[in-house]
Amino acid sequence: QEWERPVSLEFFESDNSLAFKVDAGIKINGGCSRLYDQKSLAIFMKGEYGFGKLKYQLFPDKQIYEFNNFILRSSAQDWWRTMFRDGMIHTLIKSQMDIDYQEYRPSIVFLNGQYWGIHNIREKMNEHYLEENHGVDPENVDLIEISKSVNVNKGDKIAYESLIEFASQNDLSLDVNYNYIKSIVDVDEYINYLITEIYSANGDWPGANSKLWRPKTPNGKWRWMLYDLDFGFGGNANGQYFSNTLEHATATDGPAWPNPPWSTLLLRKMLENDDFKNEFIQRFAIHMNTTYKTERVLRIIDSLQANIAAEIPRHKSRWAKSVSYGDWDDLVEIMRVFARERPRAVSQHFI
Repeated sequence: QEWERPVSLEFFESDNSLAFKVDAGIKINGGCSRLYDQKSLAIFMKGEYGFGKLKYQLFPDKQIYEFNNFILRSSAQDWWRTMFRDGMIHTLIKSQMDIDYQEYRPSIVFLNGQYWGIHNIREKMNEHYLEENHGVDPENVDLIEISKSVNVNKGDKIAYESLIEFASQNDLSLDVNYNYIKSIVDVDEYINYLITEIYSANGDWPGANSKLWRPKTPNGKWRWMLYDLDFGFGGNANGQYFSNTLEHATATDGPAWPNPPWSTLLLRKMLENDDFKNEFIQRFAIHMNTTYKTERVLRIIDSLQANIAAEIPRHKSRWAKSVSYGDWDDLVEIMRVFARERPRAVSQHFI
């Protein structure tokens, strides 16, 4: 239900010291994951609860000290598997490329004194995220969500439809047309976004789980927001290390879900331009040897697994269906196999 309820929150650090106490609003968050026993929870700061903003640095690696809202995420589709797959994929790319990603921090939640298991503290990808991360006016943005159709989260879709119309009707191999696209799209950030989705083999994309935004200013450019990669890194039949996500992302005849033709059109049109294509290929190769270097990915998986390993038995005792697709270590090993095998597979896809 979309009902919001007032709640008093107390957050403790790992040494059991009280970090902050605040009154806020809470409601269930997410899509399909609402069907699962454990819910994701969205936390809202509002003046009517006594606090317009949460004044606390939720994420040590991000210099943001005020939040309008955030999410206590159940790990969604990965609730059945590892409890940290999406957070791991975001951790891989932070500080490595310019991209709008969600910070990740695992937590243990109690509701009314009752143990409620592991929830991942995440930024909520809305207009307040844009204000907190980019300093833009949250009331003067266009925020588009692609979830089996094109939806407006904030602003309107006039500029988005204009972008798609121009791309579909013009030859982007011509510099004059490609330069116009560059004037309204942050092409570098778009390439970084594509690299992340394709390398990670997100099987629930691009016709779903995709957001893009622009400040409604004369020089405002479209940027893409990374979220919900639970089907990547071996998390779904379409998200295996051998999955040809490049072909998936450029298909002209994909099904209504997850990659209908309208959702792949922009990338297909951009690839008409040699400058874009060459930059895309070369940058992908660079990140394969740096960001996604197997040894680095394995270290991060090991580190994030160790963060929550001691809590998994109690969490599973509370939620019997969570981490139920096999032994937890075996489920995490699927991500390690992906890290080892993906570079060779995806290189063949590009060749």
